[in-house]
Amino acid sequence: MESFWAEAAGRVGQVVKKEVIQILRDRKFLVLVLVTPVLQTIIFGYVANVDVTDIPTVVCDQDRSRASRELADRFLQSGFFSRAGTIDDPREADGWLDGGKAKVVLVIPFGYSKEVAGKKTSEVQVLVDATNSNVAGIAASYASAIVAETNVDMLLTRLQRIGIRAQETVLVEPETRVWYNPELKSVNFMVPGMLCVILLTSTMNLTGISMVREKERGTAEQLAVTPVRSWEVVLAKVLPFIGIGFINIVFILFLGIFWFGVPLAGSLGLLFALSGIFIFTSLGLGVLISTVAATQQQAMMMAQFFMVPNMLLSGFMFPIANMPAAVQYVTYLVPLRYYVEIVRRIFMKGAGLPELWNQLVPLAVFGIVAVGVASLRFRKVQK
Repeated sequence: MESFWAEAAGRVGQVVKKEVIQILRDRKFLVLVLVTPVLQTIIFGYVANVDVTDIPTVVCDQDRSRASRELADRFLQSGFFSRAGTIDDPREADGWLDGGKAKVVLVIPFGYSKEVAGKKTSEVQVLVDATNSNVAGIAASYASAIVAETNVDMLLTRLQRIGIRAQETVLVEPETRVWYNPELKSVNFMVPGMLCVILLTSTMNLTGISMVREKERGTAEQLAVTPVRSWEVVLAKVLPFIGIGFINIVFILFLGIFWFGVPLAGSLGLLFALSGIFIFTSLGLGVLISTVAATQQQAMMMAQFFMVPNMLLSGFMFPIANMPAAVQYVTYLVPLRYYVEIVRRIFMKGAGLPELWNQLVPLAVFGIVAVGVASLRFRKVQK
């Protein structure tokens, strides 16, 4: 038995050596492997920012009073809205919203100050461009909160005028404590997710393309006539890309932690260990693609077929809880879902292995199945 494993290790080692030499000789492929993930991380880190601030806002102050100016200043000094312009007629709002020069138009009507001073209701109009429903919803919530705060201040002022001090009024003040991401920075949430997506893209795509390229060059037939078994070939093909995957993780972590300032609350060693399982799974999918595809173009298209559902259904950008119930069940068939959850928990919550078992076990099962099916498929292709 020992001699069997020793001979198998020797055969695998020789194929791994061939793979490493082949990768090092192909300079363009090497640059693609090492540089692309870095560029993707930098681009995604700056672009994939879902924080909604400085919403372009046009103010239409028809009242031109002290009270109306104070309300407009509350909007513009909140940090959520920024002045894009000023108009005198509400009918001009269409041009600003249609042209995309503003996302919000604040209309303060004539008589606003008299109505609020006379204890009457004044209708302040907030027009919101809902082309992007997410931004529109957040902008409307910000506006409602600012108006509510204005109402409370006016109420306290009136109570003081009749001799009731603010300390004597009964108010509910929420004491909010934000855990895991106190600064509410979206980059702290997005960068760990980007690590997962970029790692899946680089490992699965490159493995599939690399193996299909051997078919096109005719070297796959040479391997088929050697004593190397099919599972040994698959393992030898996967091992160099596991190393490349870990190199990519180091680059992405360096950029995420030191460039974008994303804190790592958990164990770096645990992150690397569990990432190895995901890399194994991703490479298994890449090998499986290579056994089906006949050309590199087909391999790239099939990889995209796997990538899109993984990105959309993994919770990377869209919360799984907001998806329809039927789609939520489908997400359990997406391996990236489990890895995204693992990485974000380690980054943001400092989770350990006991908290991650429920995500780790399905991910490991996916890896075993992917590599097993790829080995069987590779054996059939060789025959």
